Amino acid sequence: GTPPERGETLTEVHIWQLTIVVTRAEVDVVQVEPVLCTITGEPPAFYIDEGDEDWHYANKEILGRAELLSECSAAMFSGVVIPCAAGNCMDLAKDSAVGALLREFNLMDKPICSIGCGCFGLLTALSATDEGNFCGFAMTGLSLSDWAQSVYSAQPGDGGPSGSHLSSLGQAPETVMRAAGANFVAGRPLSHRDGLVIADGNLISAQAAPATASAMSIFLARLDLS
Repeated sequence: GTPPERGETLTEVHIWQLTIVVTRAEVDVVQVEPVLCTITGEPPAFYIDEGDEDWHYANKEILGRAELLSECSAAMFSGVVIPCAAGNCMDLAKDSAVGALLREFNLMDKPICSIGCGCFGLLTALSATDEGNFCGFAMTGLSLSDWAQSVYSAQPGDGGPSGSHLSSLGQAPETVMRAAGANFVAGRPLSHRDGLVIADGNLISAQAAPATASAMSIFLARLDLS
């Protein structure tokens, strides 16, 4: 849709376990108000990159509160983003309420965006036999080669989570998602590019954190801001 002019009604977007700054410029343009949601209802801890301190301070009220996931419904929001956060995504992958809520978003044809390890958040929805389970949807996330390179070098990826955090996953997102039956498309190594972005219906997925801006541009364009 066409972004509204400044000052028009804000549209709430559900963002689970936010640990990265998601395309600040685009969010400002479309007047989107992020709403954090966690399994516990407590706001997550943030790692603040150098240079982002002022932005975090300016948005401390939004970042300092969170909704309880089990009390939320897709009707409350215009879309959902699952960022690339290794530990948090593993929690989401084991919570059946996440899958039920994502199926609601899917059945209502609302945009869903996963970034890198965020694809783990789709697991319980993917494995469900109910409608809206993403069966056949093309999707991407952190590939086996990128995961292995980050883990075994124990160095931060190009804008993604560090090797030590990724090793806690046990397996690469690509491996786990394929085993769950996902139509997973692996992108080329990240060394010289931002990463793959796939949009299949209302599901937008990005290979890793460097592709966040591209994925969010598609996501924001598909929000119903009416």
